[in-house]
Amino acid sequence: IGGAATAIGELAKLRYLERLATRLPDATLARHAAFLRWSLPGAIGLKVILTNATLVLGSFAAAAAHAPSSALSRMTCFFGVAELAALLLLLVYLHLQYQLMRAFCRQAQWARATWATGSGNQGGAANVTAEPSGE
Repeated sequence: IGGAATAIGELAKLRYLERLATRLPDATLARHAAFLRWSLPGAIGLKVILTNATLVLGSFAAAAAHAPSSALSRMTCFFGVAELAALLLLLVYLHLQYQLMRAFCRQAQWARATWATGSGNQGGAANVTAEPSGE
């Protein structure tokens, strides 16, 4: 149940990030968020299913008191591939969040510059801050 809740939560979060990216507007970030919206929760769901299947097969193998079957070995390999896919998608997700942070900082600088010139500040955009370091 916890894995399903995680997958649904990530789906909702990525849908929200996709909507934010379209409001920037940044079509590339919106496409990346749309891709991750389905692939990351799918990988999490697959991982949960394979984990449960491996546990069930392992319990049957232990109950039969013999060496693990080839089905259990194959299931463990599939589980490893699903884990690797989820890890790679999480790295893409972190990169998306970093790119969104940079885009929001650019928009905030633009807004500050616009507001500063509109409020009678003749010196230009003195309130504009630098982009956050960490690149």
